[in-house]
Amino acid sequence: MVRREDHDPGRPAGGRTGPAEGVRAAPGPATPLGPPDLLSRPAGDRQWLLAALPALPILLLALRLWFLSQRDGPTMLLLLQYVSPLGLFTSLLGAVFWALPATLLIGRLLGLLLLASARPGEPPRMSAPLRLATRAPGWLVATAVLLAALTWQLRFLPILAMTALLGFALQERGRRPVLATILPLACAAALTVVFGPVAVRAWHTDPMLECRLTAVLLLLPPLVTPVLAGPVAAAFAGRVVRYLSATLMVLLPVFVAAVFIRVPVLPTIAVQVLGPEPATVHGSVLDIDEQGMVLLDVQGRVRFISNDEVGARTLCPDSSHVVTTNLALDVWPVEYTALEQLLPRALTSDPC
Repeated sequence: MVRREDHDPGRPAGGRTGPAEGVRAAPGPATPLGPPDLLSRPAGDRQWLLAALPALPILLLALRLWFLSQRDGPTMLLLLQYVSPLGLFTSLLGAVFWALPATLLIGRLLGLLLLASARPGEPPRMSAPLRLATRAPGWLVATAVLLAALTWQLRFLPILAMTALLGFALQERGRRPVLATILPLACAAALTVVFGPVAVRAWHTDPMLECRLTAVLLLLPPLVTPVLAGPVAAAFAGRVVRYLSATLMVLLPVFVAAVFIRVPVLPTIAVQVLGPEPATVHGSVLDIDEQGMVLLDVQGRVRFISNDEVGARTLCPDSSHVVTTNLALDVWPVEYTALEQLLPRALTSDPC
């Protein structure tokens, strides 16, 4: 005997429960940033960027060896044979370590600008800066600020202070608007008092381009901080953040490559070569064995020097840390980081 079940128009066949045909499911609870499906939607159009990220260190390492070999193919192949990949990767990490807090803080600032500029009841579209602004915990932001304060040069610290203050002002504008307005003004005045004399001295005492750029880096952030410590028009906020994000993505790899190309990846020595005409050769050591040494001189030429011709040898200091502008805040050169200033280190301006 076949048992007939009562037909329920709202129940699908097989006894599975579900919404009736033609009836839409109720939407989930709204969030300050939009519907829940917007928060969990994968950024499929940016998968190419994630796939290209591992290629950036390899490209920088190849570019560094190409410049070190003076753009000569056989010399570059010789460098690939002798240079340690671990040493290159360590130099790369040391050169780009400053870029990590810069990316986090600037991206979070752009996301906070989007939130502060949005119209009431119209949340902005989810983007990478907005994810940083809403999901980055406070301890991570504080760690990034501390790391930047220790690893950035003195002339970049006003930019760090401006970025941190603008982020705080945009975050607290809805809750404590008075504090969000007064604190950037007070800190901008303090930064002007501290770095103003150094900026004026850098601008007037030396016409060198690096000194003029240092003066702009020291004085411009305190002057523009009170102007930028607030939202922009909602109609232009998305475009402003989009263009600034694109500019950051273009300029940051360029700055990283420019810094990494100047970082030494081989020990530099000065060797006295004996013979009828004694001479001193400066260069980078590629290899040393029981027969002699392989040296890459400053002109990019590979020299094979036997042990019978080697006289005195001197290890040269790191030329990338040589002070070139002679500008300092008290006893702190503007080209040195806080770590380099705090650690015992002899300042030199004459690399061998």
